[in-house]
Formats: sequence, structure tokens, C-alpha cells
Amino acid sequence: MGNFVFTDLYERATNYFRLSFREALGKWKQISFEQHPIAEGLTIDSYRCEPFQKAEKLLVITGGEHGIEGYAAIAFLDIFQKEFLSLIDRNRVGLRILLPINPWGMKHHRRVNENNVDLNRTFVLDPEAIDRNANPAYTAALKLLQEEKPVRGYNLARFRFACRYLWMANRIGFSALREALTLGQFQYPRGLYYGGAQIQPSTAYMKRYFDEVFSSCDDIVHLDIHTGAGPKNRMTIVNSAFSPGESSEYELRYGYHPIVKTTNDEFYAMVGDMIDYINQMVPVKFPETKFYSTCFEYGLVGESPWGKLKSRQAIIQENQAFHHGAESESVHRLIRKRFEKVFYSSSEEWHRAMAEDTRRALSGILRAHRFIT
Repeated sequence: MGNFVFTDLYERATNYFRLSFREALGKWKQISFEQHPIAEGLTIDSYRCEPFQKAEKLLVITGGEHGIEGYAAIAFLDIFQKEFLSLIDRNRVGLRILLPINPWGMKHHRRVNENNVDLNRTFVLDPEAIDRNANPAYTAALKLLQEEKPVRGYNLARFRFACRYLWMANRIGFSALREALTLGQFQYPRGLYYGGAQIQPSTAYMKRYFDEVFSSCDDIVHLDIHTGAGPKNRMTIVNSAFSPGESSEYELRYGYHPIVKTTNDEFYAMVGDMIDYINQMVPVKFPETKFYSTCFEYGLVGESPWGKLKSRQAIIQENQAFHHGAESESVHRLIRKRFEKVFYSSSEEWHRAMAEDTRRALSGILRAHRFIT
């Protein structure tokens, strides 16, 4: 395995992207770098690399929509630049690389932004048409999902949560409880997967960014990097529910497994998913553009019942402790540490698996779309 950059330190990650990665891009005809301020002096950073001739194809890479997940995006970019960048034809292929979409969340090791909004529940074609009561299961499970008090104890809180989780699942059903957590909700500003009451600065910027990107070239591949869901130590390619064709067809074309869609049958459905937004927006606004926009989702804790319980407990209690505190600073630290392990790992096993799956997926996709030979 190569010596890739794996870090969960914000300053090291941003320095890598702004300095080391910039140096690796030095062979393109023209490179421009842009910083867009979001909150607390933090910025969304992006590169635009023009080919020496007319851009026949464009590769777009984004990451950090869920803040803390941006650290895996840094590792992905390091693998990409060390093993794939030199294979791309700089005469005809352009690059657009952007991260983090959510700089505040990345710096503070949270999934949400500075307004407690999950940005991946904010990308809709018509924000005015959102049904803000579209997730009744969240309200039904509110006492489990949003305890309005400090977290008391650590092991006791874990045991108590497991009991309450199983009780709630028995009461409303496991599928309803999953939907309560993943669909997105628009009623509880301090809650989980909150889509916000108004458009977020990052969302507004990214919508303009995608308009410009998808109008600039006729053949585009877009990869967005995420972590947390899917099988343990495996990367799942998550296509939009609006992508044409079946998942099995994509697996055959790219020589990669697993590939799923954002449906409840294959993965889970969401309101305001960014990849869903792109797959709906581009055919309407830019019908002549040939494109493939997808998500690389790197799993850590796995999809077993125990893995799901661990990840959901970590997410729920991190949110509770952030808004209401914990009985001690040591308990709060343990909660944050457990939460971070759902989205980033320092283990060699995960690093090795991430590199191997990234290689296989990039090779399959970039060859199939003739970005490399």
C-alpha cells in the first residue's frame, strides 16, 4: 500500500489541499484556485484545471458535505493524485476539485454545518415545495432521537439507549425508525438530519457551482466522497435513485461491487440529497450534457444490527451532548470519540481497504468513461 495522507487534523488537511495537492496539479495548462468564505473565516476551496486543448471531458471531485467526512476526501485525493492523475490526458480532460463543502463541520468534527443543518438534505429543485411534515416517523420517535437534557454517564447511557432503541423499534417498526433517521426532517432545528428553514450558504454556492460546471463541458464524471454507511471496511458506490439503468448494469460496466441506488430497497431514500439533485437538475437545464454523478461511500462500523445500533447511538448522543452537554467533560469526550469513529478511522485495516476499493472503483469508472486508457 502506498504512503497516503490520512489525517483528522483540520489544519493539516487544508494545508495538504492548498499546498501539496496544488503542487501535484502543476502540469495542467492553466490552474486557478478559489476560496469562498462560509463561516468563522472558513472557506470552500476549489481548483479549476484547464486542458491544453479543448476540454472534451471533465472530471469533478467534491467532498466534505458532511464536515467530518472531509478527512476521508483528503485521503481519496491523495490516492487519486499519486496513482491516477498522471494517467489522465491533459490535452483533452479538465479537472474541477472542491472541498470541503461544509468547512465548519469539518473543522469542528461534526456532520452538520454551523446552523445544525445537514447539507445533504438541502438540495432540492424547488425549496418552496418541500413538505415540512414529510417525516412523521421522526416525530413518533422524538423522545428517542432528541432527549432535551445532558447525557448522564457513559456506559449507563449506552445501555439505556439500547433498551430505548429496541423499545421504539418495536413500537413503530424498524423500517419506520430507519426512515425517521435518514429521510431528513424540517421541523426540529436542533434535531438530526435537519434540512433547515432557508437555503444554506454552502448550498447556494454549490448550486451555482454545479450550474457553471455542467454548462461548461459535454461529457462529465462527478464523484462525491462520503463515509459512514455501508459494509464495514468497504466502499459502496451510491448512485442516485434518478440514475438511468439498474445497479447490476453499473456493476457490470465498472467491474465493481457493491453499487446501489438511493432507494429504500437498495440503500435509503433521502429528501434533498445532492446527487439526486444533480441527476434531476442536469437533464432539465443541460439536456445535451452527458454525465455520471455518484457518491463513493466508505463504510466503517458495518451494516450488522450491532453496527447499525452503534452508529445510530453515536450520532444521536453526539447531537444531544452538543446541544445539552454531558454530566462531565470526560463523558463528552468519550461521546465525541465514539462519534468520530463512525466517520473516520486511524486503523491500518481501514486505510488499506479504502485504498484498494478506491483503486478498483476509479479504474473501472475512468476507463469506462474513457478518461484513462
